[in-house]
Amino acid sequence: MRSVGLICLLMIASTWWVGAAEPESTADQSKEAAALMKRGTEYAARKDFKDALPDLEQASKLAPRPDYLEALGYVQWQSGHSDLALQSVNKALELKPNDVPALLTRARLQSKDHKSAAKADLDAIDKIAEPNDQVRLDLGLVYDAIGESSAAIHQYDLWLAAHPGDDRSVVAFDGRCRALAEVNQNLDEALKNCNEAIRRLDRAGTVTAGFIQQHPQPNPDLLGSRGFVQLRLGAYDRAMKDYDVAVAGRPKTAEYRFARGLAELRAGRQDKGRADIAAATAMQPDVAERFAAWGLKP
Repeated sequence: MRSVGLICLLMIASTWWVGAAEPESTADQSKEAAALMKRGTEYAARKDFKDALPDLEQASKLAPRPDYLEALGYVQWQSGHSDLALQSVNKALELKPNDVPALLTRARLQSKDHKSAAKADLDAIDKIAEPNDQVRLDLGLVYDAIGESSAAIHQYDLWLAAHPGDDRSVVAFDGRCRALAEVNQNLDEALKNCNEAIRRLDRAGTVTAGFIQQHPQPNPDLLGSRGFVQLRLGAYDRAMKDYDVAVAGRPKTAEYRFARGLAELRAGRQDKGRADIAAATAMQPDVAERFAAWGLKP
């Protein structure tokens, strides 16, 4: 549990000023808040956000600590209440401006519609965190989500150097592979990263990451990343083969279908390529803009 920080200092100062012990009612509230926080975070760890939310709301009312407010913000976000989540996280950061979990949660909340604000929070964490901090992997993922591929690669490099045997290395190798493909650099290395991610997932069977699922293999997301590298390399048949698996496993992911369409067009399969491009655009109208930012157009 993180320290109370400013709130604790204010409580100590208040006690000294009146020359008396902490009121029993305040102590009782703190104990109740701690119990609610413990139960709420246990629910959240099981992804039971519905039951976690009221406990964390009450805990934050009884004791508005930065760690309580950050936990509440995270659960509000996971429950689909992004506006409330941002309010909670902002309150946490008012109490503790350099709180890494709160900065990371706020960056995630703003990664879609307020990318410059998200980048500012990620940059702040980058300055605060130690090079071997576990948060480097999360930084890489969110940097990539806002289109900062080079910054993402740097974070993956730091994390992989410090955590070579970690189960989440599957996520890091996959993310690095994809980010290198986005910037169109070191593609042979990118391909090795994707293959290493696939090999490690085959060996481990399960990893703890939101977008990577348990077996059966092959994993559509990993093959989607490798397909992107193959597309960049001009290996269109291999790209199409990987994207066939990605599209079958994630039929509602417009990006995979659009990328397969690009590979098909470049391989001379015009009808199939145009059909995939049209289907992807119908699912996500701005998907072409995302690829155009990477220098890829039909």
